[in-house]
Amino acid sequence: NESKNIAENEAKNWNESQVEKWFNEINLKTVYDALKPIDGPTLYQLYELKRDTPEFFNNSMTQYSTISIIQVARFSVCLIKLFTDGK
Repeated sequence: NESKNIAENEAKNWNESQVEKWFNEINLKTVYDALKPIDGPTLYQLYELKRDTPEFFNNSMTQYSTISIIQVARFSVCLIKLFTDGK
């Protein structure tokens, strides 16, 4: 889907304020607060970690005392939706 590829490419290039807005829209400010400062390229790197090494990603994310496993799961779903067709 061409429009999704455009959105994906745009998200990869987001600045820090655009990433913060996205975290607010998905209601995961606690996750944002633990990860900031974070921009689009870094967000995409987290998506790649989730995709390629899910156990490492999950273990790393739950090392933050403020992030629950439920929040990690929600963040994972949102990352996948942001950078893929949602499958």
